[in-house]
Amino acid sequence: MVGMRDWWNRSWPRERNYSEHLTSIRITCSVEYMDVLLKKKAIGLRNIGKSYSQISQELMVNKSTLSGWLKDIVLSDELKKKISSRRPQWIENYKRAVKIRNDLKMKNLIGKTKKDFGFLTKRDWEVAGAFLYWGEGEKGRGSAISVSNTNPDIILFAINWLEKCFDLDRSNMKFYLHLYSDMNIGEKVKYWCSYLDIKESQFGKPYIKKSTLLSLDFKSFKHGTCRLYYGDVKIKDRILSLVKLFVLSINSTGPVVQW
Repeated sequence: MVGMRDWWNRSWPRERNYSEHLTSIRITCSVEYMDVLLKKKAIGLRNIGKSYSQISQELMVNKSTLSGWLKDIVLSDELKKKISSRRPQWIENYKRAVKIRNDLKMKNLIGKTKKDFGFLTKRDWEVAGAFLYWGEGEKGRGSAISVSNTNPDIILFAINWLEKCFDLDRSNMKFYLHLYSDMNIGEKVKYWCSYLDIKESQFGKPYIKKSTLLSLDFKSFKHGTCRLYYGDVKIKDRILSLVKLFVLSINSTGPVVQW
């Protein structure tokens, strides 16, 4: 009792009243008791083959805390096998959760950006398209306006850019596919037709590579490479002159070119 009285006197701040200090002690004891119960529950779950992720989700306890509580538990080979057998599903669930979280984050960012920028004007589209063409377009002489990429969204953007800024009709554009020898040509043509909203008759003869898709480590080419083509020398000159204007702007020693 003397020890308890000494502890009480040391731990009771003089500026607090008895009621406040007693409440603080009760909260502290409740938290410590809850930790004891949670630890006991966590040990029980671990002993029946639950993973750290499952225990953390069920008890709402951080994995770092569980690591300290459960570090001395030795699982049987049967329980290790049980946990390992569920790992592929955990990975799939984790990927799905990450995708949902990232999609939501991007949706919020798009909403904010749309609010900041407002509606995109024809001038915005032309500038964006020129930058795309600078990186992905055919810049040689002649009338060929051509953009190639494995990403269907980039080709779709290029189509809309040409329609919005130069009054072209996508039905008059031509398309060519670069595919691997183990790809189904008809299937890939239908894929691109559906994605780009174009007709199969707009595709020229595809170029088939001798190598196979399975031989690649990087699988972004699963639908092949699509090349958009349209011939118009005046539009081509307009695009390249805009690209050249950007080049002059960054190379200029004076003020940035105004336009």
